[in-house]
Amino acid sequence: MSDAMRGPHRWGTQVDGTVDVAVSYTIAGYFLPPLLSRFWRSFPGITVRLHEFSRDAIEQSLISGSVDAAIMLIANLHDRRSIRSRLLLRSPRRLWTCVNHPLLRKGSITLADLAGEPYLMLTVDEAERSAMRYWQRTMHVPNVIFRTLSVEAVRSMVATGMGITILSDMVYRPWSLEGHRIDLKTLDDDVHTMDVGLAWKSETKLSATARAFCEFVAHSYPGSDPVQFD
Repeated sequence: MSDAMRGPHRWGTQVDGTVDVAVSYTIAGYFLPPLLSRFWRSFPGITVRLHEFSRDAIEQSLISGSVDAAIMLIANLHDRRSIRSRLLLRSPRRLWTCVNHPLLRKGSITLADLAGEPYLMLTVDEAERSAMRYWQRTMHVPNVIFRTLSVEAVRSMVATGMGITILSDMVYRPWSLEGHRIDLKTLDDDVHTMDVGLAWKSETKLSATARAFCEFVAHSYPGSDPVQFD
């Protein structure tokens, strides 16, 4: 078991206090709850105060010191001099379609195959900006018929055959709210992953509670390089 998973005993004494953590919408809904549940079991004396912000507001809050740390989508992180980050999870992005969509019968699918299809564009957490990074490497553009902040709206519309989309496995669920199924297909094109990461202000001394939180989160996802929170 990692040191972080040992909870307060890793520190020799009980750690009490609060830690302010900024998160984005996607992180709050699809990543954070099980992680926080494990943290609270290990550190019952620490209160985590959550703040849901956009990416730019998360960066501002880290730099100003109004929050201690953030869990965010780090690919769009702008100020990489003032803010350090540590990758936690790479979530593959794949094609979502309704059941029995003609595209599913193809042996391989590229973005060129999708260009003529009605496309549902998620916009929350700069999702459209991320999507256009891989579309712009091709000669094609998505045929966007609807833009929305709602993952559930996209899920329902895909499931009923209104259109297709490309989203990450982290937000995928096989059923819409109405009980219709959504199928997945891996694309042959290079579609980058959605990268979830831990972020904190560079060259700052974390409090004991903030350090306990950051170390716990980092050790919970040990696939990346180790980092020191000094």
